[in-house]
Amino acid sequence: MKSLTRKEELIMLSILNLKKNAYLIAIVDHLSQTTKKNVSLTSVHLPLKRLEKNGLLKSEFGEATAVR
Repeated sequence: MKSLTRKEELIMLSILNLKKNAYLIAIVDHLSQTTKKNVSLTSVHLPLKRLEKNGLLKSEFGEATAVR
């Protein structure tokens, strides 16, 4: 198995921290706050897809809410 990149590690840790609230925008916000750097949607979305493809994550579509 290929090792995780630093970005992938940070994303996985954010997901663990956010638990059920780990949707894309929340992950981006969490990473921006914890790293004190601007984080773009694409810089999170692409590693998320890669992690899912490698079987490390599972995603699902949820209903729209006011938060999302």
